[in-house]
Amino acid sequence: MENKKISRRRKRRSAEDIEDSVFLATEKLIIEKGFKDVTFTEIMKLAGVEPQVMYRRFDTLEDLFDKFIRRYDYWFIDLVEFNLDEKDPVTSMKNILTGLANSLYKNPIMQQILIWEVADGNKLTNRIALNRELHSASLLEFFRSNLPKKVDFDCFTSLLIGGIYYLIIRRERSTFCEIDFDKVEGSKLLTNTIEQLINTVYKSESTNTQIEEVALSLLQQGVDENVISISTKLPIQTINKIKQKIKG
Repeated sequence: MENKKISRRRKRRSAEDIEDSVFLATEKLIIEKGFKDVTFTEIMKLAGVEPQVMYRRFDTLEDLFDKFIRRYDYWFIDLVEFNLDEKDPVTSMKNILTGLANSLYKNPIMQQILIWEVADGNKLTNRIALNRELHSASLLEFFRSNLPKKVDFDCFTSLLIGGIYYLIIRRERSTFCEIDFDKVEGSKLLTNTIEQLINTVYKSESTNTQIEEVALSLLQQGVDENVISISTKLPIQTINKIKQKIKG
């Protein structure tokens, strides 16, 4: 009996399969090496994709990165949509920022995107950073409208988010102020402190506002300024400012 030759063809992959393979390879290499040190050739080899097929889908490495990043960036937008409560904006802020920290801890690609933005200013990293700002605009406006106005919300939030980013993306280098943010204890301390800071700033602001409203009411009733100052523990200068509002 003659041996029959059996022709075996490689199963042709769909465009979706090829793209998935490319993005999986890109993700693996970026986690290992960071964006700056990954090459187009490395991704092709790891994904098992021929050059002519690769170039039909991605013009350049920058084009590949652009499409890849769209899958991962703005990851906290979904988190935001479920945590906004006009009746309790302070709790909303705590939920969003602690959620941001917890999410970033689990997202090595987003960590690499942030590192790349800082290390390499180019057309793509500039656009990524700007788009994140645009996606956050409605969120910022929500808190500006619903939180007490005495603290500059934008600056305060910038300090918190910048601190979260920095402490998480450099946590493997060393401790920071003798805290190991690469350990569970350090990550819990970070989120707990975020909550404490927000409470300290906005709960105290809310209390001060209520006291000033009491002082305003007493002034309108003709109560002596010194009596109000002693009763509310507000400085006489603050009482005078409140008095000016009445005259104004």
